[in-house]
Amino acid sequence: MKKVGIIIFIAAIAVGVVISNVFSFASYVGSSPISFSFGSKLKGSGNLVTEQRDLKGFTGIDVSGAALQVEITAQKEYSVVIEADDNLMPLIKTEINGRTLQISTKKSFRTKNRIKVKISAPNIDSIENSGVTYVSLTNLSTDSLKIDSSGASKVKVEGTAKNLKVDISGASHLEASGLITNEANVESSGASSSKINVKDRLIADISGASSLKYKGNPENVVKHSSGVSSIHQID
Repeated sequence: MKKVGIIIFIAAIAVGVVISNVFSFASYVGSSPISFSFGSKLKGSGNLVTEQRDLKGFTGIDVSGAALQVEITAQKEYSVVIEADDNLMPLIKTEINGRTLQISTKKSFRTKNRIKVKISAPNIDSIENSGVTYVSLTNLSTDSLKIDSSGASKVKVEGTAKNLKVDISGASHLEASGLITNEANVESSGASSSKINVKDRLIADISGASSLKYKGNPENVVKHSSGVSSIHQID
């Protein structure tokens, strides 16, 4: 019975990885749009429009829902521009809660177009995303960055950060090998996968069938892995 349980566990994890790849990669970074269907009769018109929203003063990003592709660039001025089907634009909810810009969808819909949100801000210190969402952050230069990713979401980050804290679960994926950090603290579970770049100190707690790959030659490495998880240094 114990062996059967292990086999079922691994099979379930494999399914999670496949789902993650299908949604996080093909749906959001592929060149050909596909149909996003969430059990709703509401259908996108196919007529893409853009809308600029006046949102400022945030340092964190929180994205939830599905079919959302958020592209963030760290630069001097604040800007939030959304591209979506004209009849779906009112369903894209954006609001500031404290210092966090929250982005979500108000209800389910059908569309063949990815909903894109392009953001610029002077500094970003936290990213949280869940569901089937994609977030990219470029040109970052900050003291600390916190990433919390779950579901079948994907995060890609490039730049520099003195300290990086990651909490990743489900079938989510983090690509941060282009983010140079001095210290990194990573907690990973489920069937999640992460790639980071760390110079001095790495603390990693990896469980389930998750994986962590890291670039760099940190002198201080504290790591713990359980289940069928793995931690590997890469070039």
